[in-house]
Parts: sequence; C-alpha cells; structure tokens
Amino acid sequence: MGDALLSFLIHELGSVIKHEIEQEVRFVVGVRKEITKLKSTFLTLQAVLNDAEQRQMDEESVKIWLAKLKLTAYEMEDVLDEWGTEIQRSRLEKLEFDEDEDGGTKTKRSQVTVLSSYLRSPFSYLKQVALRRDIASRIKKILEILESINNERGQFKFNTSDQRAREGPYTHERKETCSTIIDRPNIFGRESDQEIILNGLLGVESSTDHMENETNDRCIISIIGMG
Repeated sequence: MGDALLSFLIHELGSVIKHEIEQEVRFVVGVRKEITKLKSTFLTLQAVLNDAEQRQMDEESVKIWLAKLKLTAYEMEDVLDEWGTEIQRSRLEKLEFDEDEDGGTKTKRSQVTVLSSYLRSPFSYLKQVALRRDIASRIKKILEILESINNERGQFKFNTSDQRAREGPYTHERKETCSTIIDRPNIFGRESDQEIILNGLLGVESSTDHMENETNDRCIISIIGMG
C-alpha cells in the first residue's frame, strides 16, 4: 500500500473540511467530527506504516492487520471520490451567470444552466439527498473500522517513523575483538615462558619445544587472560 495512499487520504480529508468551511455549506451533513477523527487516526497509523510493512514478511498477524488497513483506506478513497463529485455537481448548479467578452455581466442560458435546471428536478434532488446520506453512513462505518484497526495496533508495538530515524535501520551488538599481532617489547615477566607462548602463537618451534616433542607427540600451552 505504501505511505502515498495514506498521505493522499489525509490531504483530501483536510481539503474537504477546508472547502466546506470556506463555502459555508455542508455537502454531507453531520460528519465533520468523523472526518476530523479519520484524519487524526490515519496520521497515527501512517507513523507506524514503514515498520509494519517490513515486519509483515515474518509475522502473519501483522500481514493480516495491514490487509485490513489497506481495504479500509481504499474504501475511504472511494467515498472521497464520490464526495468530490458531489461537490463539483453543487458548484455547477450555482453557475448561472457568465461574463461576456466586454467584461459586462449578463444572464445567459448555457449547457451548464440546462444541466442545473435538470439537477433541480424533484427526482434528482431526492437522489442527491439519498447519495449524501449514503456517504455520511459509509464515513461513520469506516471510522468504526479504522478505530478498531488502530486499537489493534497496540499489540504489535510498532516503531514509529521518529523512533526508526533515531535508532537507525539496524542495531548491532558490540563485541570485543582480539588481535594476533604481538608487541614483544610490551610483554614482561618470565622470558622462557614468554618465548614458548609467542612461538606457539606464531607457529615457530623453539628449542624447548623441539626437546619436548622428542618425548611427547603433543604439547599443550595454556593461555589465561583477556582476548
């Protein structure tokens, strides 16, 4: 699904509210509160979307959760398309005047006026009312489903986009490493034992080792310390 669809829905929901406020009209009555909640919930879900999409490859429950979110988002997109069409229809109904080439204003019948007259017929008006009620009902239903999806989000403990940015894509455990480089001047103590250990590590046979190998097939050197 990706982040693009949710970003689009969030933008469109905000545009619908802004347009209705500017025009001082409600094309779909009684859903402004629901629209505001939808926008807020989509923003919350968008913050965990990247982590969820990565985890769905290994977690079947996350995959199912994302599928439900995807279906709900597409349903919301369809509703917004119908709502946008209704807004455009309302604009056309109000378009009865047009300016002529001289800059004056006069009343003239156009194809838009004819269409507006048709849309004002009782049958068309009732159809519009039914459509707007259907849109309102679907919006409320989508909000219920989306809130349920958002409540399920808590059980997955997703990382938000801000958390992932702070932590980075991967977290590595630091491990101590040792080096096989021997700095001879910095080794102090028993020189003979030191020589045996160094020669053993470097694969060089010392005179002491040669004598021991004549009587023993194997020689064990114990090294105790950090490394």
